[in-house]
Amino acid sequence: MPADSSKMPISTNKKSTRPTMKRQLTATHLQLVSIGGVIGAGFFLGAGKTIALAGTSVLIVYGIVGVFVFLVMRAMGELLLSDLSYRSFIDVIYVYLGRGMAFVVGWTYWLCWLIIAIANTVAITGYVLFWYPDMPLWLPALLNIGVIVLINLLSVKWFGEAEKYLTLIKVITIVTIIGVGIWLAVAGHTVGAQKASVWHLFDKDNFMPMGLTGFFAAFQLAVQANTGAELVGAAAAETNSPTKNLPKAINQIPIRVALFFIGSLAVILMNIPLANIQVGTSPFVQLFELIGFVGVASIINFVAISAALSSANSGLYSSARMVYGLSQQDNAPKCFGQLNRSGVPAYGVVYSAIYLSISFVLLYGTDSIIQAFTIISTISSACFILIWATIATAYLRYRYTAPDLHSKSVYQMPLGRSLCVLCLLFFGGVLWIFLQNNETSLGIKLVPIWLVSLFIIHHVNHKHKKTTH
Repeated sequence: MPADSSKMPISTNKKSTRPTMKRQLTATHLQLVSIGGVIGAGFFLGAGKTIALAGTSVLIVYGIVGVFVFLVMRAMGELLLSDLSYRSFIDVIYVYLGRGMAFVVGWTYWLCWLIIAIANTVAITGYVLFWYPDMPLWLPALLNIGVIVLINLLSVKWFGEAEKYLTLIKVITIVTIIGVGIWLAVAGHTVGAQKASVWHLFDKDNFMPMGLTGFFAAFQLAVQANTGAELVGAAAAETNSPTKNLPKAINQIPIRVALFFIGSLAVILMNIPLANIQVGTSPFVQLFELIGFVGVASIINFVAISAALSSANSGLYSSARMVYGLSQQDNAPKCFGQLNRSGVPAYGVVYSAIYLSISFVLLYGTDSIIQAFTIISTISSACFILIWATIATAYLRYRYTAPDLHSKSVYQMPLGRSLCVLCLLFFGGVLWIFLQNNETSLGIKLVPIWLVSLFIIHHVNHKHKKTTH
């Protein structure tokens, strides 16, 4: 029997006067939201570590991860468009893999974006202190939380507009960096102690400088860089003309990976000797400082603030929509399923925002904050991999139980079943790589504790509801 979205406990009363979600996100909004959620401040400031680990092979790493993430998004796109009543990919998981899996994946996705929002809130404080070192640590974090809560409570159109302009800042910056880097390399300018050249990308000494260990270690950072691609699926219910805009946004993913990640890292490798890459400094700042651009640190600092604000904003948006969807499935308290007059899940926004107060604990924590961030970023990366794997599994179930829906699909995924199996094998391999690295293994070992806890909570909840009805 084919799966049916009617299995979900969703009200379909057309005469209801209750507020509904507004389809106010345009094609431009959707594309920029998908970019904004991915390119956080960590990319601008942490790219040096990735390059130092893998050298020019980092371009291959980002390419490989980007291809598999794109395949999962293609599968997600076909699933979402098979029934326009789906609000997000969690509804798809509910229909094809059951309520228990939807509960676990939904709350895991909520946790992932909450971690991203917290990390970027803490990061904003560091960037503001660059200009105002005597400012109290709590003030920038509080202002950030206040701004993103306000944006998210107003309307989805306000969220889309805010993300559009914040993302444009990042896009313009990256395009400028790529343009300047290519010009320096083609013209053969001397940058620091080296003459810039495209041929540095093909220097065998720059390929895997730390061997396979560094190559595999870069996968964690590449996965982390691609997290958020599925945000287009979380925003499906608020997109106008989804049959047109969703495929367009998904089809842009390879271009985004090639331009923003591979392109920007390539120009750094063309211009700065690998031995001179400073892990603790943004390589983009380093590039402009080497060519004598005064004040570049302040400019990149401003861009990093906008990037962190954008990622924190996307994190709160996604977290709120996830608890809203879970409530509609009876997997979260009913109050989270209520919308305000603007069609915004206000209770979900406020509930998720409360947890951003963890930022203050981290800001006034001990010297082990860096280690703590490594652990939670690994947990987030591993959980995103599991979410992507679940989407691929739901697609395989959809192809098995609903062949008629696939045959009528307006956005069919070519070789869908074979490619989804390949994705599952790849994601399993990446998790194995994480376990081999001392920096990431602890975070990976903590993930099963979270997942088992969720399964237990769901089982107890479900059993309690059966006995009370």
